Amino acid sequence: MHSRSNKLKFSLAILSLLLMSSKPSLAQEEQAIFSKIEDFVKKTYPHAKITREPNKLHFESKIKNLVGYYSKEKMKVPDAGGIMGDITVESGEYNSKDKHVLSNEQNEGVMSTLKLAPYNKSTNSHLLAKLYFPLDTTYDFKEHMKSLIKEYGSAGAPHAELSKDELHKKAMDESQKDVSNWVETSNLEEQLELANDAIKRHNWEGARRHYRAAALISPKQIEFYPKYYEACQRSGFWSEAQEVASKLVKSSPENERQYIEKYADALVANKNADKAIEVLRRALELSVDGRQKTRLYHALLQIAINKHDDNLIESTSKELLKVSPDEDDVRARLLEIRKKKKTQE
Repeated sequence: MHSRSNKLKFSLAILSLLLMSSKPSLAQEEQAIFSKIEDFVKKTYPHAKITREPNKLHFESKIKNLVGYYSKEKMKVPDAGGIMGDITVESGEYNSKDKHVLSNEQNEGVMSTLKLAPYNKSTNSHLLAKLYFPLDTTYDFKEHMKSLIKEYGSAGAPHAELSKDELHKKAMDESQKDVSNWVETSNLEEQLELANDAIKRHNWEGARRHYRAAALISPKQIEFYPKYYEACQRSGFWSEAQEVASKLVKSSPENERQYIEKYADALVANKNADKAIEVLRRALELSVDGRQKTRLYHALLQIAINKHDDNLIESTSKELLKVSPDEDDVRARLLEIRKKKKTQE
Protein backbone atom coordinates (compact mmCIF):
# COMPACT_ATOMS: atom_id res chain seq x y z
CA MET A 1 0.00 0.00 0.00
CA HIS A 2 2.74 2.39 1.02
CA SER A 3 4.73 1.41 -2.07
CA ARG A 4 1.77 2.21 -4.35
CA SER A 5 1.20 5.55 -2.60
CA ASN A 6 4.88 6.49 -2.95
CA LYS A 7 4.84 5.61 -6.66
CA LEU A 8 1.77 7.85 -7.15
CA LYS A 9 3.48 10.75 -5.35
CA PHE A 10 6.61 10.22 -7.39
CA SER A 11 4.62 10.24 -10.65
CA LEU A 12 2.79 13.43 -9.67
CA ALA A 13 6.09 15.10 -8.78
CA ILE A 14 7.57 14.15 -12.18
CA LEU A 15 4.45 15.47 -13.95
CA SER A 16 4.65 18.73 -12.01
CA LEU A 17 8.29 19.19 -12.98
CA LEU A 18 7.50 18.51 -16.63
CA LEU A 19 4.72 21.09 -16.60
CA MET A 20 6.98 23.65 -14.94
CA SER A 21 9.77 23.05 -17.44
CA SER A 22 7.38 23.51 -20.39
CA LYS A 23 6.35 26.94 -19.13
CA PRO A 24 8.81 29.71 -20.10
CA SER A 25 10.54 31.29 -17.11
CA LEU A 26 10.88 35.03 -16.56
CA ALA A 27 14.60 34.82 -17.36
CA GLN A 28 13.88 32.98 -20.64
CA GLU A 29 11.25 35.49 -21.74
CA GLU A 30 13.53 38.38 -20.79
CA GLN A 31 16.57 37.07 -22.64
CA ALA A 32 14.52 36.18 -25.72
CA ILE A 33 13.04 39.66 -26.12
CA PHE A 34 16.33 41.40 -25.25
CA SER A 35 18.11 39.38 -27.96
CA LYS A 36 15.50 40.33 -30.58
CA ILE A 37 15.66 44.02 -29.70
CA GLU A 38 19.47 43.98 -29.59
CA ASP A 39 19.68 42.29 -33.02
CA PHE A 40 17.26 44.80 -34.55
CA VAL A 41 19.12 47.80 -33.13
CA LYS A 42 22.47 46.43 -34.36
CA LYS A 43 21.00 45.84 -37.81
CA THR A 44 19.66 49.40 -38.08
CA TYR A 45 22.38 51.22 -36.10
CA PRO A 46 25.58 49.14 -36.54
CA HIS A 47 27.67 51.46 -34.35
CA ALA A 48 25.20 51.65 -31.47
CA LYS A 49 26.58 51.09 -27.97
CA ILE A 50 24.54 48.36 -26.28
CA THR A 51 24.71 47.52 -22.56
CA ARG A 52 22.96 44.41 -21.29
CA GLU A 53 22.48 43.52 -17.62
CA PRO A 54 20.08 41.25 -15.74
CA ASN A 55 16.61 42.77 -16.28
CA LYS A 56 18.05 45.75 -18.19
CA LEU A 57 18.98 46.69 -21.75
CA HIS A 58 20.30 50.10 -22.83
CA PHE A 59 21.27 51.20 -26.33
CA GLU A 60 22.45 54.51 -27.73
CA SER A 61 23.97 55.93 -30.89
CA LYS A 62 25.10 59.48 -31.76
CA ILE A 63 24.31 60.94 -28.35
CA LYS A 64 24.82 64.60 -27.49
CA ASN A 65 24.31 66.72 -24.38
CA LEU A 66 21.91 69.63 -24.46
CA VAL A 67 20.91 72.12 -21.80
CA GLY A 68 17.18 71.93 -21.12
CA TYR A 69 15.35 75.10 -22.03
CA TYR A 70 13.40 75.14 -18.77
CA SER A 71 15.38 72.96 -16.37
CA LYS A 72 18.75 74.48 -17.43
CA GLU A 73 20.21 71.04 -16.74
CA LYS A 74 22.25 68.98 -19.16
CA MET A 75 20.46 66.01 -20.66
CA LYS A 76 21.44 63.25 -23.08
CA VAL A 77 19.51 63.18 -26.37
CA PRO A 78 20.04 61.25 -29.61
CA ASP A 79 21.39 63.37 -32.44
CA ALA A 80 20.12 63.11 -36.02
CA GLY A 81 20.75 59.60 -37.31
CA GLY A 82 20.95 58.28 -33.74
CA ILE A 83 18.76 56.45 -31.25
CA MET A 84 18.47 55.84 -27.50
CA GLY A 85 16.45 53.39 -25.46
CA ASP A 86 16.11 51.87 -21.99
CA ILE A 87 14.35 48.52 -21.54
CA THR A 88 13.70 46.92 -18.15
CA VAL A 89 11.71 43.93 -16.95
CA GLU A 90 9.70 44.58 -13.79
CA SER A 91 7.31 42.43 -11.78
CA GLY A 92 3.53 42.76 -12.01
CA GLU A 93 1.58 45.11 -14.24
CA TYR A 94 2.60 48.70 -14.99
CA ASN A 95 0.42 50.92 -12.80
CA SER A 96 2.03 54.38 -12.83
CA LYS A 97 0.00 57.57 -13.30
CA ASP A 98 0.85 57.81 -16.99
CA LYS A 99 -0.57 54.36 -17.78
CA HIS A 100 -3.39 55.87 -19.87
CA VAL A 101 -0.96 57.56 -22.29
CA LEU A 102 1.30 54.57 -22.94
CA SER A 103 2.05 53.87 -26.62
CA ASN A 104 1.60 57.54 -27.53
CA GLU A 105 4.61 59.29 -28.99
CA GLN A 106 5.32 62.61 -27.26
CA ASN A 107 7.00 65.53 -29.01
CA GLU A 108 9.83 67.00 -26.90
CA GLY A 109 11.06 69.57 -29.45
CA VAL A 110 14.51 68.20 -30.38
CA MET A 111 13.24 64.62 -30.20
CA SER A 112 10.15 62.51 -29.50
CA THR A 113 9.72 59.96 -26.74
CA LEU A 114 7.68 56.77 -26.55
CA LYS A 115 6.90 54.61 -23.53
CA LEU A 116 5.49 51.07 -23.70
CA ALA A 117 4.81 48.55 -20.94
CA PRO A 118 3.29 45.28 -22.23
CA TYR A 119 2.26 42.80 -19.52
CA ASN A 120 3.23 39.12 -19.72
CA LYS A 121 0.65 37.08 -17.84
CA SER A 122 2.65 33.85 -17.82
CA THR A 123 5.53 35.46 -15.89
CA ASN A 124 3.48 38.16 -14.10
CA SER A 125 5.85 40.87 -15.32
CA HIS A 126 5.91 43.82 -17.71
CA LEU A 127 8.54 45.10 -20.09
CA LEU A 128 9.04 48.84 -19.55
CA ALA A 129 10.48 50.44 -22.69
CA LYS A 130 11.51 54.10 -22.88
CA LEU A 131 12.51 55.07 -26.41
CA TYR A 132 14.00 58.37 -27.61
CA PHE A 133 13.81 59.27 -31.31
CA PRO A 134 15.45 62.19 -33.13
CA LEU A 135 13.20 63.84 -35.69
CA ASP A 136 14.62 61.84 -38.60
CA THR A 137 13.80 58.39 -37.16
CA THR A 138 11.84 56.47 -39.77
CA TYR A 139 8.25 55.38 -39.37
CA ASP A 140 9.29 51.80 -40.22
CA PHE A 141 11.87 51.61 -37.42
CA LYS A 142 9.37 52.90 -34.86
CA GLU A 143 6.65 50.48 -35.96
CA HIS A 144 8.94 47.45 -35.98
CA MET A 145 10.41 48.36 -32.59
CA LYS A 146 6.91 48.76 -31.14
CA SER A 147 5.84 45.38 -32.50
CA LEU A 148 8.93 43.69 -31.00
CA ILE A 149 8.29 45.20 -27.58
CA LYS A 150 4.60 44.31 -27.63
CA GLU A 151 5.62 40.73 -28.37
CA TYR A 152 6.57 40.45 -24.70
CA GLY A 153 2.91 40.74 -23.79
CA SER A 154 1.92 37.88 -26.10
CA ALA A 155 3.96 35.28 -24.15
CA GLY A 156 6.37 34.51 -26.95
CA ALA A 157 3.91 34.42 -29.84
CA PRO A 158 5.80 34.37 -33.16
CA HIS A 159 6.49 37.78 -34.67
CA ALA A 160 5.93 38.22 -38.38
CA GLU A 161 8.57 40.65 -39.61
CA LEU A 162 7.31 42.97 -42.34
CA SER A 163 9.53 44.64 -44.87
CA LYS A 164 9.73 48.42 -45.15
CA ASP A 165 7.48 48.45 -48.22
CA GLU A 166 4.98 46.10 -46.57
CA LEU A 167 4.74 48.32 -43.47
CA HIS A 168 4.04 51.40 -45.57
CA LYS A 169 1.55 49.60 -47.80
CA LYS A 170 -0.33 48.14 -44.85
CA ALA A 171 -0.62 51.49 -43.07
CA MET A 172 -1.59 53.45 -46.16
CA ASP A 173 -4.05 50.86 -47.51
CA GLU A 174 -5.92 50.70 -44.20
CA SER A 175 -5.88 54.47 -43.88
CA GLN A 176 -7.00 55.24 -47.43
CA LYS A 177 -9.82 52.71 -47.34
CA ASP A 178 -11.33 54.30 -44.23
CA VAL A 179 -10.80 57.88 -45.41
CA SER A 180 -12.37 57.28 -48.84
CA ASN A 181 -15.42 55.71 -47.24
CA TRP A 182 -15.86 58.59 -44.77
CA VAL A 183 -15.55 61.24 -47.49
CA GLU A 184 -18.39 59.58 -49.41
CA THR A 185 -20.71 58.91 -46.47
CA SER A 186 -19.99 61.54 -43.82
CA ASN A 187 -19.73 65.32 -43.30
CA LEU A 188 -17.21 67.77 -41.86
CA GLU A 189 -18.82 68.15 -38.43
CA GLU A 190 -19.05 64.40 -37.88
CA GLN A 191 -15.42 63.81 -38.86
CA LEU A 192 -14.16 66.58 -36.57
CA GLU A 193 -16.20 65.18 -33.68
CA LEU A 194 -14.80 61.68 -34.31
CA ALA A 195 -11.27 63.10 -34.49
CA ASN A 196 -11.71 64.88 -31.15
CA ASP A 197 -13.07 61.68 -29.58
CA ALA A 198 -10.03 59.78 -30.87
CA ILE A 199 -7.70 62.36 -29.29
CA LYS A 200 -9.45 62.00 -25.94
CA ARG A 201 -8.65 58.27 -26.12
CA HIS A 202 -5.06 59.13 -27.16
CA ASN A 203 -5.67 57.39 -30.50
CA TRP A 204 -3.57 59.73 -32.67
CA GLU A 205 -3.60 57.49 -35.73
CA GLY A 206 -7.40 57.36 -35.64
CA ALA A 207 -7.56 61.14 -35.22
CA ARG A 208 -5.23 61.60 -38.20
CA ARG A 209 -7.53 59.58 -40.44
CA HIS A 210 -10.62 61.55 -39.43
CA TYR A 211 -8.82 64.87 -39.93
CA ARG A 212 -7.66 63.66 -43.35
CA ALA A 213 -11.27 62.96 -44.27
CA ALA A 214 -12.33 66.37 -42.94
CA ALA A 215 -9.66 68.07 -45.06
CA LEU A 216 -10.87 66.29 -48.19
CA ILE A 217 -14.53 67.08 -47.44
CA SER A 218 -13.80 70.79 -46.87
CA PRO A 219 -10.42 71.72 -48.48
CA LYS A 220 -10.66 75.44 -47.67
CA GLN A 221 -11.30 75.09 -43.95
CA ILE A 222 -8.08 74.95 -41.93
CA GLU A 223 -9.18 75.84 -38.39
CA PHE A 224 -8.60 72.23 -37.33
CA TYR A 225 -5.17 71.96 -39.01
CA PRO A 226 -3.09 72.55 -35.83
CA LYS A 227 -4.69 69.45 -34.26
CA TYR A 228 -4.40 67.66 -37.60
CA TYR A 229 -0.65 68.37 -37.63
CA GLU A 230 -0.26 67.08 -34.07
CA ALA A 231 -2.11 63.87 -34.96
CA CYS A 232 0.20 63.33 -37.97
CA GLN A 233 3.32 64.06 -35.91
CA ARG A 234 2.35 61.82 -32.99
CA SER A 235 1.44 58.92 -35.28
CA GLY A 236 4.65 59.26 -37.30
CA PHE A 237 3.14 60.38 -40.64
CA TRP A 238 5.68 63.12 -41.31
CA SER A 239 4.97 63.48 -45.05
CA GLU A 240 1.38 64.31 -44.23
CA ALA A 241 2.50 66.57 -41.36
CA GLN A 242 4.65 68.50 -43.85
CA GLU A 243 1.68 68.93 -46.19
CA VAL A 244 -0.52 70.19 -43.33
CA ALA A 245 2.12 72.59 -41.97
CA SER A 246 2.83 73.98 -45.44
CA LYS A 247 -0.82 74.84 -45.89
CA LEU A 248 -0.93 76.44 -42.44
CA VAL A 249 2.07 78.75 -42.95
CA LYS A 250 0.75 79.87 -46.34
CA SER A 251 -2.71 80.69 -45.01
CA SER A 252 -1.88 83.97 -43.21
CA PRO A 253 1.08 85.99 -41.81
CA GLU A 254 -0.09 85.16 -38.28
CA ASN A 255 -0.15 81.42 -39.00
CA GLU A 256 3.23 81.64 -40.67
CA ARG A 257 4.78 83.06 -37.48
CA GLN A 258 2.99 80.53 -35.29
CA TYR A 259 3.54 77.33 -37.28
CA ILE A 260 6.68 77.80 -39.36
CA GLU A 261 8.81 75.96 -36.78
CA LYS A 262 6.51 72.93 -37.05
CA TYR A 263 6.87 73.10 -40.84
CA ALA A 264 10.65 73.02 -40.40
CA ASP A 265 10.38 70.03 -38.01
CA ALA A 266 8.43 68.08 -40.64
CA LEU A 267 10.95 68.96 -43.37
CA VAL A 268 13.83 67.78 -41.15
CA ALA A 269 12.00 64.54 -40.34
CA ASN A 270 11.46 63.96 -44.07
CA LYS A 271 15.18 64.64 -44.74
CA ASN A 272 14.36 67.56 -47.02
CA ALA A 273 17.48 69.43 -45.91
CA ASP A 274 17.65 72.24 -48.49
CA LYS A 275 14.02 73.25 -48.01
CA ALA A 276 14.42 72.94 -44.23
CA ILE A 277 17.35 75.38 -44.31
CA GLU A 278 15.24 77.86 -46.27
CA VAL A 279 12.31 77.55 -43.86
CA LEU A 280 14.49 77.73 -40.73
CA ARG A 281 16.10 80.94 -41.98
CA ARG A 282 12.66 82.42 -42.58
CA ALA A 283 11.58 81.30 -39.10
CA LEU A 284 14.61 83.05 -37.59
CA GLU A 285 13.64 86.26 -39.40
CA LEU A 286 10.18 86.09 -37.87
CA SER A 287 11.17 84.99 -34.35
CA VAL A 288 11.45 87.46 -31.47
CA ASP A 289 11.75 84.80 -28.76
CA GLY A 290 15.22 83.85 -27.50
CA ARG A 291 14.31 80.27 -26.64
CA GLN A 292 12.73 79.69 -30.01
CA LYS A 293 15.76 81.15 -31.76
CA THR A 294 17.99 78.77 -29.80
CA ARG A 295 15.90 75.81 -30.98
CA LEU A 296 15.92 77.03 -34.57
CA TYR A 297 19.68 77.57 -34.62
CA HIS A 298 20.21 74.10 -33.14
CA ALA A 299 18.07 72.58 -35.90
CA LEU A 300 19.95 74.55 -38.56
CA LEU A 301 23.31 73.59 -37.05
CA GLN A 302 22.38 69.91 -37.08
CA ILE A 303 21.54 70.08 -40.78
CA ALA A 304 24.85 71.82 -41.46
CA ILE A 305 26.73 69.08 -39.57
CA ASN A 306 24.91 66.33 -41.47
CA LYS A 307 25.76 68.06 -44.76
CA HIS A 308 29.41 68.58 -43.70
CA ASP A 309 28.98 72.24 -44.65
CA ASP A 310 31.76 74.00 -42.70
CA ASN A 311 30.66 77.49 -43.78
CA LEU A 312 27.10 76.93 -42.59
CA ILE A 313 28.37 75.33 -39.36
CA GLU A 314 30.57 78.37 -38.68
CA SER A 315 27.94 81.01 -39.46
CA THR A 316 25.19 79.20 -37.54
CA SER A 317 27.44 78.56 -34.52
CA LYS A 318 28.30 82.28 -34.33
CA GLU A 319 24.64 83.27 -34.34
CA LEU A 320 23.69 80.56 -31.85
CA LEU A 321 26.33 81.70 -29.37
CA LYS A 322 24.89 85.24 -29.51
CA VAL A 323 21.52 84.05 -28.18
CA SER A 324 22.86 81.19 -26.04
CA PRO A 325 26.45 81.95 -24.88
CA ASP A 326 26.76 78.93 -22.58
CA GLU A 327 26.77 76.35 -25.38
CA ASP A 328 30.21 74.83 -24.74
CA ASP A 329 29.79 72.09 -27.36
CA VAL A 330 28.95 74.68 -30.01
CA ARG A 331 31.92 76.86 -29.04
CA ALA A 332 34.26 73.86 -29.24
CA ARG A 333 32.92 72.94 -32.69
CA LEU A 334 33.38 76.51 -33.90
CA LEU A 335 37.01 76.54 -32.75
CA GLU A 336 37.56 73.23 -34.50
CA ILE A 337 36.20 74.62 -37.79
CA ARG A 338 38.40 77.71 -37.52
CA LYS A 339 41.51 75.59 -36.90
CA LYS A 340 40.63 73.46 -39.88
CA LYS A 341 40.31 76.51 -42.12
CA LYS A 342 43.65 77.92 -40.95
CA THR A 343 45.33 74.60 -41.74
CA GLN A 344 43.88 74.67 -45.24
CA GLU A 345 45.06 78.24 -45.95
